[in-house]
Amino acid sequence: MSGETRDDPADRDPAPPARDDEESFRLFVAGVRDYAIFMLDPRGHVLTWNEGARRIKGYEADEIVGEHFSRFYTREAADDRHPDRELALAAAEGRYEEEGWRVRKDGSQFLANVVITAIYDTEGRLRGFGKVTRDITERRQAEQKLAEAIAEGERHRLGRKHALEINDNLVQGLALAKYRLALDDAPGALEAIGETLEEARRIVSELHSESGPPAPGDLRRDRPAPGIGGS
Repeated sequence: MSGETRDDPADRDPAPPARDDEESFRLFVAGVRDYAIFMLDPRGHVLTWNEGARRIKGYEADEIVGEHFSRFYTREAADDRHPDRELALAAAEGRYEEEGWRVRKDGSQFLANVVITAIYDTEGRLRGFGKVTRDITERRQAEQKLAEAIAEGERHRLGRKHALEINDNLVQGLALAKYRLALDDAPGALEAIGETLEEARRIVSELHSESGPPAPGDLRRDRPAPGIGGS
């Protein structure tokens, strides 16, 4: 049709320049709160600082940019040059990851998951490192509490199982002893009682080997033994 117009690529809005995408990504990283994300130069000095790093580590950007990242490590780790070994491994293998204790500005410690990535230019020269740190203290504490709860539940289960076994053996052994006494077989009755006590000791020993010995006071009777603190 004579009145039809065609879309001329020259009339379209030009694509945003790459630097706009880079700026958007920089702003995104800067605003991330749950992860400390920052850059290090090849020697380990802090070059950038995001909101997550400020929140997790406690430093403002003007306090930490230019400082060596070993400041985030315990004194023992820093003296042992552990931070330098991390950078060396990241440079050699491209990436380094670990979980370990880190130190905040106020001196408190937290358990961190740390990933360090080496950054090279197009000519293969090391330009620095990207470092991402996540505070996993609460997660690890929750995992530990869950493991302790599961272990405690298993101890109770084993305790109930062995208590029932002891009870059954005692009932059977005492019934046998009573039967032998009724037959005027005193030695046989004593033998039955001895075997029952030995079996109870075996079961208790097995319980200890599976769940550990009882804590002090766990086996304490509610009533005092005859002649001790009672009438």
